[in-house]
Amino acid sequence: MLAKMLMLGTLPAVWVPPQEVREMRALLSHREALVKQKTQCQNQAKAILRRNGYAPGKNVDIRTWLREHAEDLGLGAADLAILMSTIRMLDVLDQEIHAAEAEISHRALDNPQVRLLLSINGVGPVAACVIWARIGNPWRFHSAKAVARYAGLDSSVHQSGQQDHRGRISKNGAGDLRRVLVQSAYQPRDIPRTPGSALVWFPAGGPSLVCAAG
Repeated sequence: MLAKMLMLGTLPAVWVPPQEVREMRALLSHREALVKQKTQCQNQAKAILRRNGYAPGKNVDIRTWLREHAEDLGLGAADLAILMSTIRMLDVLDQEIHAAEAEISHRALDNPQVRLLLSINGVGPVAACVIWARIGNPWRFHSAKAVARYAGLDSSVHQSGQQDHRGRISKNGAGDLRRVLVQSAYQPRDIPRTPGSALVWFPAGGPSLVCAAG
């Protein structure tokens, strides 16, 4: 059966990401892992301070806070050693995140589709690269709804007997794509409609990433 479909040209094709897309996905995954490690280190440092009766704010940079309160801290030797080790790790992670983002930005500037995505207000270099790397060939999606479903932005469905309940977004699919689309949608934006904008990534009748993001 498959051989016959292949001979007739009716066998559905599977899109295989080209090397440049695979490399970008790898770089983005690496950056995301580094950011998670940085968050873990910050949480560990804050936990040590809270255990000793200090309460830095939720969104406060822990290194800035320590410089401002260094003379007031009365930590035990073990907690102080762990805290200093954590701070050194944060310094290294910042350098590695910067290096990863520099490589991502360099590749973004060389990619015409990423540059088009950057023309949308609220979409930065990393977000544009995530959208491009996850979507890949946009023509493999037949509509904006298909893109939304791929990103897990479609409504969850709960059906039982005569009941048909549509709930919150399903959160299936590519989590990083979903996050950047939601974050970009929250940004104030005046979507450009010039010939060089992302709205012309697809000719008339094609799927629209902007619809999925907005």
